[in-house]
Amino acid sequence: MISIITCSVNPALLLALKRNIEETIGETYELIVIDNSENQFSISEAYNAGIDKAKFEYLLLLHEDVFFHTLNWGSNLVAYFSILPDLGLIGVAGATFKSKAPSLWTNVSKKNWVMYLKQRLSDGMIQLNTSEWSNDKSFMEVKVIDGVFMATRKSLNFRFDENIKGFHFYDTYLSIMVSIAELKIIVINDILIEHFSSGNQNEEWVKSADLFHQKYNQYLPMGTLPKKQQAETECQNLLRFVELCIAHEQKWLAFIYWLKLFFRKPFLKQNLIILRNIL
Repeated sequence: MISIITCSVNPALLLALKRNIEETIGETYELIVIDNSENQFSISEAYNAGIDKAKFEYLLLLHEDVFFHTLNWGSNLVAYFSILPDLGLIGVAGATFKSKAPSLWTNVSKKNWVMYLKQRLSDGMIQLNTSEWSNDKSFMEVKVIDGVFMATRKSLNFRFDENIKGFHFYDTYLSIMVSIAELKIIVINDILIEHFSSGNQNEEWVKSADLFHQKYNQYLPMGTLPKKQQAETECQNLLRFVELCIAHEQKWLAFIYWLKLFFRKPFLKQNLIILRNIL
């Protein structure tokens, strides 16, 4: 039995999702819709409200702009919690490493991605994103998952941090909480969804990234890479974040993170160019 929670801003997408779930889930469920058409809630506030209303043990936090291609997927989902007693979180996309530097979970080598979903691109094309799965494996462990599809247990009593405003880093936050609880996080390949949109690294994202990574810095990075690769990943993500800060006219933030980059890699040839752009 599954409580599905979605934060809704689009009635047409919500109607399509309701029909799709009813036709495919193959399991007893309830759909809890948090109406956010007036943008009155952050995603963390909306999901906490949904969790409070949920009556079933298994929770699925789900974007409304998705389509399930797998029949009886609800039974697949419940089965994982039955066979893995130390399971805390299930996703359909994630990575085995998340840097200390502000970044998307995808800002790591693609070799560290674990994925199984269809993504609708801006040109209308649909791309299947899938990792190299062995024939006998339907899941792989990761350190962080994407927020499009996140399943957990209500009895674990996870709550989202409502101080992180907007619609960013709730998925990384939940991944951190599950890690602190010493529970497993997995990505699965026997539930296929199609996601209709992708994220936007706008000014709000930049501010949320700074706040989140300051507040939860002690829990990062998540996972480890070979020493040289990890150091390079951290530098690349610092560089990306500084450039985003500059692009969104967050010059003070850009300078703070430029200093972090400079102390990590003082002889980086872009350092002086970046500093001129900040000043």
